[in-house]
Amino acid sequence: MLKRRKWWLILISLVVLGMALPACQTAAPVEEEAAEEAPVRIAVFLPVLGNTYTKAVSDGVEDSAARLGGTVAVFGSDPPFDATSQSNQIQDAIISGNYDAFVIYAVDGNAVVPDVEDSIAAGITVVAADVVIGPDARTYEPYGDIVSYVGRTGIDHGTFLGELLVRACAEVEDTPCEIGYLNGVQAMTIDQDRVEAITAVLADHPDIEIVANQEAFYLQDMGYEVAQNMLQANPGIDVFGTSGDQMMLGAEQAVIDADLEGQIILVGNGTGERGYEAIKEGLWFGGYADIPYTMGQIAGEIAIKAVRGEDVPRFVKNDEQKPPLPQDGPIITQDNIDQFKPQW
Repeated sequence: MLKRRKWWLILISLVVLGMALPACQTAAPVEEEAAEEAPVRIAVFLPVLGNTYTKAVSDGVEDSAARLGGTVAVFGSDPPFDATSQSNQIQDAIISGNYDAFVIYAVDGNAVVPDVEDSIAAGITVVAADVVIGPDARTYEPYGDIVSYVGRTGIDHGTFLGELLVRACAEVEDTPCEIGYLNGVQAMTIDQDRVEAITAVLADHPDIEIVANQEAFYLQDMGYEVAQNMLQANPGIDVFGTSGDQMMLGAEQAVIDADLEGQIILVGNGTGERGYEAIKEGLWFGGYADIPYTMGQIAGEIAIKAVRGEDVPRFVKNDEQKPPLPQDGPIITQDNIDQFKPQW
């Protein structure tokens, strides 16, 4: 009797063990899947906070993180457009060990190189956005071991702006067509390249001349002051051009206050919400269209996929994203404005 009882105990134990084994076997893949989908921790470094354009960039990164699985922390240089401040923020983020990937919108693409190299040495994936990082600001090919660049070059951007200024001057009867250009930050490489490219385009048009070029730091109130000074020194200005819509909004008010509304053609750059409405209403001739939200989305997606070992493009050109850009490119006028929606 005792032997029979032991036999039944052994049989029951084997049955229970057999029922438990499948449960153990199915648990392991669930844990592996959870590990594969762990959120990618992204730090975004911007040249300035409190700016609708840069906010759109970080919003785009956050959208990709929400869709693909990631977290985002946003840093902006303080004071704005200060390369030293941005460097300190990147170094602090490296030391923290809290991030898998950096999306860097550089204040200065060359000055940030040592910080990028330190980031990569620490095992952090780096994606450059909007400003080329490296000694050659005119190439889309990423510097060193940067995973990808998403944006444009100052030369390509300035070429579009130059072509738009030529189209605006075609509306001017008197010659030469005089242009007042409101620059962003003249010390920034991208602004230098933009002006160089504009000058190269205008070189083929001897009847067009830039009579004033002054920085206004991407600020509306500064744009107002600069445009006032330009009009006083150069009363024959026919066209105002700029590297940022914010400054053109100030220039527009300066034109209105000088009772020159409708006499000076206004050309924006960026085509944010206010620039978009100005073009649609016929107050501005046109503008180059920036797509900061889309750029942020692409940069965020590339960062997440790269961290997970997926193949990603070495570079993505903003000007080739159609949509959200119209099929004929990033220049927005009343002819194609219905094919575009502002992103900032």
